[in-house]
Amino acid sequence: MAAGVYWLSGAGHGRPWPLQISPVPVLTPSSLDFGTQQVGAPATTRQARLLVSGGTQPFTVSTVTLSNPESHDFALTEDRCSAARLSAGETCAIGVTFEPTKPGTHSALLLVRSGAGSAPLQVMLTGIAEPPPDKLSAGLPETLDFGQVRAGSTATRTLSLEVTSTGATPLVVGAAWLSDSESSPFRIVRDGCADAQLLSGQSCALALSFEPGQEGEQVGQLSLPTSLGSEPLKTELRGTATARPKVAGRIPHIIDQTNLAMHTHREATITEAVPIYDPEPVYPEAAAKAGIQGVVLLSATIGRDGSVRGVKAVSGEPILAAAAVQAVSTWRYKPTELDGKPIDDDLQLYLKFTLTPAGLTAVGSQSPVERSKP
Repeated sequence: MAAGVYWLSGAGHGRPWPLQISPVPVLTPSSLDFGTQQVGAPATTRQARLLVSGGTQPFTVSTVTLSNPESHDFALTEDRCSAARLSAGETCAIGVTFEPTKPGTHSALLLVRSGAGSAPLQVMLTGIAEPPPDKLSAGLPETLDFGQVRAGSTATRTLSLEVTSTGATPLVVGAAWLSDSESSPFRIVRDGCADAQLLSGQSCALALSFEPGQEGEQVGQLSLPTSLGSEPLKTELRGTATARPKVAGRIPHIIDQTNLAMHTHREATITEAVPIYDPEPVYPEAAAKAGIQGVVLLSATIGRDGSVRGVKAVSGEPILAAAAVQAVSTWRYKPTELDGKPIDDDLQLYLKFTLTPAGLTAVGSQSPVERSKP
């Protein structure tokens, strides 16, 4: 029936009176489907409209609400209908959003109530929520500093890769590599990350060493490929090589010629042994750190072939004596000669290990040993 005022003639009353026709409210659409969206994604908005059709009286809206246990995943963002009085042909709008907090199928009811006590108008709200995409993150420290290391020695450090994730997809890790690996003083001692698949909260570790061969600051870079992207994770490697300890300034070797008397009781031509290979002992790192220094007295035999055998420490700090014995055992001589023929001969010497104020520089020396005459 078209909108307007209609008159009904009353029999026996002699005059007409207005006909009262109730409005017909229609809430459209009957359902709102929000489709599928990921948890944590921006909210999706849909709109319902209330239309009053026909009637001679206005339609009064009291409240607009959402109902059902999962209505917290839906929200009213626009309400132009509450407390509205709509005449025939007028409309109002209601906006609803879907922003799920957990995966699954969600539903609720949009309810529009009037003050007439009639059943509320309703729209079914539905939506499906998918889990959010996995978010993986992992990181290495920007720098790994080995500090000061003496040239010729080795320092080891551990580098850890930590993983965080919001999903069940593991982080896949490849084999690490070093820049300029052939010439670099840095080495990968153990790669505990290669081919690892790490979930959130898990980690892997790499053992690295710094073996400087020359003094000065050294810089390198470690790269670690992962499934995070085409670019590997990187850590700068740093270390400073200090001067290696040296044993120097020795007095020429003195041969103990006591045993020469056993070879002859006559005039003889004796040619003393001459060192042809006598590398300096290495100052023990532990001794240098502990500030241990002193003199080591050694005895040995120079064989007819020029080798040094039977090296023994007569006195001195044990840690220094061990280094001295190890070095002297490798020495070689042009052997002592008696009338042009090589013979065994005794050797006695001491080595002096000294720490200088400037750091870990050791100075060694030999002193003369009393000779007994034939």
